[in-house]
Amino acid sequence: MIRILLCLELVLLVCRGELITVTTSSGSVQGFDHDFGNDTAQRFYEYGQIFLRIPFAKPPLGERRFALPEDICQYNEQGKMHNATYYRPPCVQSGSRFAKSNEDCLYLNVMTPDVSGTYPVMHYIHGGTFKTGEAEMYHWKGAVRNLISRGVVVVTIQYRIGMLGFFTTFTERFPPNRGFYDSRTSMGE
Repeated sequence: MIRILLCLELVLLVCRGELITVTTSSGSVQGFDHDFGNDTAQRFYEYGQIFLRIPFAKPPLGERRFALPEDICQYNEQGKMHNATYYRPPCVQSGSRFAKSNEDCLYLNVMTPDVSGTYPVMHYIHGGTFKTGEAEMYHWKGAVRNLISRGVVVVTIQYRIGMLGFFTTFTERFPPNRGFYDSRTSMGE
């Protein structure tokens, strides 16, 4: 059994590419790079460095469930490296497609041509009439082919939607437009 798991892990590393680590003001983040090659006849091509599910605010759980987002100081309490190599579940919403949703959903994904370069940034906020949607709506492979290959950093975010993001009583306990504040917080404001 252990042999099978080790083989699967090795296959995942080979498929994804090399793991890369970047140090930020909130801690270290580990993502991966992937090179599809330069054959433009293929569906996917070019190279990109990918970081998935980086938290941009404290999880909106418990007392913070209906509160405005709070900035995050460190990615985790223990100061360990944050694993940003896979997508997180989308924010809670209705529909069978989103059965694996989670209230702990304030994450962003960063896809870049190279972490050491300076590039324009496209900050993508998914649609869905503030009721549905997720950061994985458009997979990182398409971002590599269509934008990263042209020298653009792509940032996609997840924000609270539906009742958790927009229900309000216009009081301090239930402030309006939490989903908009989540989006704003993801931009570092």
